[in-house]
Amino acid sequence: MTDILGHHAARTTLTQALARDRVHHAYLFTGPDGVGKRRMAYAFIARVFCTAPAADGDACGQCRACRRVFETPAWYDERAPFLAKDDAPELAPRHPDVLTLVAHGAFIKIEQVREVLRVVQFQPVEAPFRFVVIDEAHVMNDPAANALLKTLEEPPSRTRFILISNMPSNLLVTIRSRCQRVPFSRLSDADIAQILSQRGAVSDLLQDAVALAEGSARLAISLLDDPLATQWPPLAERLLTADTPRGIHELAATLGELERPDAVFDRIARLMRDALLLRTGVAARLFHASLRPQLEAWALAHPTEAILHRIDLVEDTRLNARTYNLQPRLSFERLLLALCAPAGAELARPLFVRRDVL
Repeated sequence: MTDILGHHAARTTLTQALARDRVHHAYLFTGPDGVGKRRMAYAFIARVFCTAPAADGDACGQCRACRRVFETPAWYDERAPFLAKDDAPELAPRHPDVLTLVAHGAFIKIEQVREVLRVVQFQPVEAPFRFVVIDEAHVMNDPAANALLKTLEEPPSRTRFILISNMPSNLLVTIRSRCQRVPFSRLSDADIAQILSQRGAVSDLLQDAVALAEGSARLAISLLDDPLATQWPPLAERLLTADTPRGIHELAATLGELERPDAVFDRIARLMRDALLLRTGVAARLFHASLRPQLEAWALAHPTEAILHRIDLVEDTRLNARTYNLQPRLSFERLLLALCAPAGAELARPLFVRRDVL
């Protein structure tokens, strides 16, 4: 666990439980998505199972138990629904005393929970405990959650549960009350930068990814492979400087050809947010720090109310594009015409509502 960046409080809680030989029967790992909750869960399990702990008290990572916890199968057995689905094999270690529940479809279903509960009635095969990891526990449907609750009320003596969730409020209150909560927070910029540096990220791309990741290592890593990361800066500059209908339509056509329209809406919203911060004089990090001169000029030309109105326009256009499956180019044209209009002129274009068909 010591090689996992950040999360000092969570690591301390788990380390103290090991030192006191008082591993709780159920843990609830909560926090933002992509910050290391799942990795910490398996590192903790490896430490419990490890037969030759390191001098610092961490798992050795070399013994048979450690290797089997961290190994992942290249196959998927539909007869064992407690194993991960085929598009998430990293969730299914080979160790016989580690069971993992993930959603099959939109939910974790009662049949999956029942299969796990059937297995946990028996003693562990090799390890001192059997661990059941429930990833995205908040997507359990009601029957599955109620079935799990009965087991958490009277847990098997040698079974431990780790529930992982970034939306714990969606879990039953009675489930939350029977788990020891282990909170995780967003990673620091330094931690994210270190993770990306280890993956060979170049300086400019690294800085942009750190700014956009908002403390999520998973999101930061995905940004490295996102073509939009390199495509967006010049497009954002064009948006801030567009002053002719032809230029606006050409930019909308370019944006409409990009593969992920929703990600483009997100970038535009962040651009407007940066302009709002500069306009109001709030001292905060900008997502588009490299475009600060252009942003400052654009923000000075628009009062605060106009920028807030444009932020609403971005979100309303995104909603309509999803609801009515509109062509991206048409959505971007309507949006950019409003964003690039002089302050006050955009008010002639009313905010989009659900009933609007563009």
